[in-house]
Amino acid sequence: MSYLIWFSRHKKYDECKIAELKSLLQIYGYNEENEPLFNENKSKFKGEVYVKVDIAEEQLWKNILSRSILIKGVLHIWSEGCSYDELLNDLTNKKHLFEKKLYNNKKWCFYFNSFRRIINQEEKVKKMNYFKSILDNFPNVDLINPDIQLGLIEDYNDCNSGTLKKVYFGKFIATRKYNYSLNYNKGDVNNVSSNTDGNNSSTGGSNGSSNCNSKDDVNISVKNFSSTSEDASNSNNTTVRPRMVWWVHYALNRRPVLGPTTTDNELAFIMCNIAKIKKGDIVLDPFVGSGGLLVTSSTFNAICIGNDIDIRLLKGNNDESPNNDNIKCTQKNGLTSMYDTGEPKKVKNIMNTKMVSYSCKSAVKDLLNIASSTLVDDGMLVFLLPVQKKTIEEDIALLKHDDFYLMSYDFQTFTNYSGRLIVSMRRKCRNSSN
Repeated sequence: MSYLIWFSRHKKYDECKIAELKSLLQIYGYNEENEPLFNENKSKFKGEVYVKVDIAEEQLWKNILSRSILIKGVLHIWSEGCSYDELLNDLTNKKHLFEKKLYNNKKWCFYFNSFRRIINQEEKVKKMNYFKSILDNFPNVDLINPDIQLGLIEDYNDCNSGTLKKVYFGKFIATRKYNYSLNYNKGDVNNVSSNTDGNNSSTGGSNGSSNCNSKDDVNISVKNFSSTSEDASNSNNTTVRPRMVWWVHYALNRRPVLGPTTTDNELAFIMCNIAKIKKGDIVLDPFVGSGGLLVTSSTFNAICIGNDIDIRLLKGNNDESPNNDNIKCTQKNGLTSMYDTGEPKKVKNIMNTKMVSYSCKSAVKDLLNIASSTLVDDGMLVFLLPVQKKTIEEDIALLKHDDFYLMSYDFQTFTNYSGRLIVSMRRKCRNSSN
């Protein structure tokens, strides 16, 4: 049977989803050489939320979901069809799957999601009633702490007609990690907890929205084929706490100081995932600024080193600094953390500083040459390259280098004529014939 990957429909970083997924698969031990994935033109996956694969390792998917920014869940597909009649007829012949997974009166709940169409509560209940003939035999529904999450996933055509393109039914083997403590689980890379939400509570589906922090996530029970998550909360005295993804803890608005070009929090974690950063890896950011990328790298227990031409960010409240912005610096694990001292500004004249022209083409060439001599074999280079849409092919040509494999270059749009590429490259082995 196949597995369905459910991606976030991220407006900024949708094109990065395949690169992030392939890197996370490698981090957690999947050998793509035996079974290459996603060799098709990457434009095939643009805008798609659901992608089918044939990787049946459940623990692997749980590990990936523990740190992925762009994947919301993975469904083990029991049946799929173009209509509910087709789906029900197929599932009727597969009752052994329900008996195998829901044996010994195991607790379960439904997890519903639709893409490209908003489904109201009444419609959801009606859709789940379709499977009443099968699920009547398994009455032990529990929204708060289920053992099994059954998934019902709808994909509609991308047009105003609202025609159902595909509907999937199966068992969720992993869902996005919600963590009430808002801290990433820094456990061993090969031993990530299988608890998918940090508190043994069931996770919910979206009302047709695929935003990263959807506020309308809701669990839907088919107990008596009419219950909702409100029924569960009314019968349980536990205070419901807001669920947020773990990386909210590192959001920019939670940091005491930001540089003028601090990397967006989600993008920084995506870049770390694409770079396959894990415990013990050495990470160098030669344009560290206020440390955005190194903050995320340290989250995964990497050894972090950074430098920057702007000494104000590195030395802060030091009389040797050309300019002081009421910032003092402390060093911890190779990172620069900064806070406001409340002391008066001391400004020195830097008007006589000589400006030198330095083209983007020269900068990329120098970056690749320096990385070539600095990186270890199979080391990753991940960076952002500003581009103009009309000259994007010329910009991509700059990425050719004898010592590197070009792994990915995903485009992020800024305006109708400009954007940037999120580039990843891998250092070739020095003793390789390549």
